[in-house]
Amino acid sequence: MLTVDPREGSQNLIEPLSTMGLPIKREKLEYGDVAFAARGPNDEVLGVGIEYKSVSDLLQSWHDGRLLGHQMPGMLNSYSLVYLLVEGVISADTDDRIRILDGRRGWKPVRSETRYTNLIGWLETLQSLYGVRVLMSANLLTTCVQVASTYKWWQKPYESHGTAVTIHTPQLRRDLIVPTRIMKVAATFPGVGTEKLLDIEDKFGSIREMVNADVTKWRTVDGVGKKTAEAIVTYVEEK
Repeated sequence: MLTVDPREGSQNLIEPLSTMGLPIKREKLEYGDVAFAARGPNDEVLGVGIEYKSVSDLLQSWHDGRLLGHQMPGMLNSYSLVYLLVEGVISADTDDRIRILDGRRGWKPVRSETRYTNLIGWLETLQSLYGVRVLMSANLLTTCVQVASTYKWWQKPYESHGTAVTIHTPQLRRDLIVPTRIMKVAATFPGVGTEKLLDIEDKFGSIREMVNADVTKWRTVDGVGKKTAEAIVTYVEEK
């Protein structure tokens, strides 16, 4: 049984999933948009939760703190397996800004200060450090196929998936940290990945101090070299 939250956004999944012949239960979920029970190793029952977001909602929820401050911690505490399903075809523009494919109108820029490399870094951090499985989808239909395929995979006995299960290594999880205002601003700077945010938070006492920092000060941040420091200072000055 697939439990789908009937509220705005995830309610669009209900009709296509039902058309695919999947058993659907409409119910408000405290965390996530879709949930179901999975068959784990030795037939252990595992809870699976899927957070469904458009690219614009993903970026907005990151910047306002909902993603790391509320949604992902709640998902990780509520489910054994957590998926983040992002809908939208994106690419990097020549200046590393994010652009999205908008049907017949072609590529258009996303209104966000987040760079493409930063976004990829965030998603990699969610996967590698926190065990969140990230799926990308082009459109609503593909999203529903992703959900249906994931659901069907986990309904089979775990051991029936063949030799793949013998090389599976469980992913490590870390507690998610609620991003501060300094971290949110720093995350928009070129060359600043998620792994540097804690060091930046420790180095600067305020946003004002951070944006007024020169190249020498930035180079005292662990992992920030001369080129990155110069790029950050130039970026801030241009703004």
